[in-house]
Amino acid sequence: MPLIKFNRGTTPYLPGETAMFDDVKAAAFVSGGRAEYVTKPIAAEAPGLPVVTKDEGPSAPAGGAGPQEPAQADPVEIPADWRTLHHFKLQALARSLGATVSTKAEAVAAIEAAEKAKQA
Repeated sequence: MPLIKFNRGTTPYLPGETAMFDDVKAAAFVSGGRAEYVTKPIAAEAPGLPVVTKDEGPSAPAGGAGPQEPAQADPVEIPADWRTLHHFKLQALARSLGATVSTKAEAVAAIEAAEKAKQA
């Protein structure tokens, strides 16, 4: 993401202010004469090298060991007094158990189901 400096006012930026944008948006400001590059886009700095986006990443860790297995998470402990917790904490507990909840009732149901599964 290049840093650009605005030459003239462009809402909400004043002349002389700087901001970071993705390569396409920055190029639009610069080609329109409204800004100049302070730092160049990644593709301009290293032609011929692949540009890694946020969605992409290396498939192997440094050292070439290959993809790693995800670490096994410790099981979440359900407190004995969980029914007295505030609804935000109930929802957080249910989400930590892997449930997708948005209400207190959904959280209670998910925690009850997790308790039953744990007892079985």
